[in-house]
Amino acid sequence: MLKYLFLLLLSLNVFFHYSQLNGTYTIGGINPNYSTLTSAVNSLISNGINGPVVFNIRNGVYQERVTIPQITGANSLNTITIR
Repeated sequence: MLKYLFLLLLSLNVFFHYSQLNGTYTIGGINPNYSTLTSAVNSLISNGINGPVVFNIRNGVYQERVTIPQITGANSLNTITIR
C-alpha cells in the first residue's frame, strides 16, 4: 500500500511541477492566464516549453522590467512570441 501511495505522489509531483507550456496565453486584463509579464516569464523559466508559445498582452500599464533567459525546449520550431 505504501509503495502505491509513493508512486501516486511521485506522479502528481512530476505532473504539477513539469507541465511545459504549449499554446496561447494571456497577460493582464480580466481573467488572464498571467497577471503580469514577470509571472509569465517565471513560468517559462520554471516549466520550459514543448511547442510554440504565444503570449497576448492585453491593454494596460505594466511597470516591470523583465529579462528572458534561454528557455528549455525553445528552438526554431518551438518559438516564444510576445505580442
